[in-house]
Amino acid sequence: MPSELQDHRKSRHDRHAPFWAAGLVLLCATGLATIWIDLGTFWKGYVLDMTGPAWNYILFRTRFTSGSDNLWTRFFTPLRTVLIFVAVCLAIEGAQYFALYDATFDPWDFVAYVSILVPLFLIDRATYRLPGNVDIFRPRAPSADSTFADGEDSFDAT
Repeated sequence: MPSELQDHRKSRHDRHAPFWAAGLVLLCATGLATIWIDLGTFWKGYVLDMTGPAWNYILFRTRFTSGSDNLWTRFFTPLRTVLIFVAVCLAIEGAQYFALYDATFDPWDFVAYVSILVPLFLIDRATYRLPGNVDIFRPRAPSADSTFADGEDSFDAT
């Protein structure tokens, strides 16, 4: 990836990092609060299932810290990360269904797992893409036609 695009992605990443950090703290606090505060069956049964995968998604994507280009960040792309997390959630529910460990199977748990995870993925994907990229699932380098007459890219013109 050309240095200009790396700088652009890092700048966007760093600009959004405080918001991801705030989301991480909010999700962690809410999820862990289910241990100490009893606000009913939905709170005790589903809130941690909703917030746990979401805060781990932010952690694995390292969206809450300064942007970097390394093996970890190249492996955990938005799509790959969400697919791994959905697979793990399915495996957990499958293990409960087949009574592989002492837990109660509840198909609504899977809905809880993805209720925050998928919107986070969509937000991440929208803020992660390269300049000129319109395809949500396949990043591509911008074409020569995607620049303005003065050479500025559409995202940098704001």
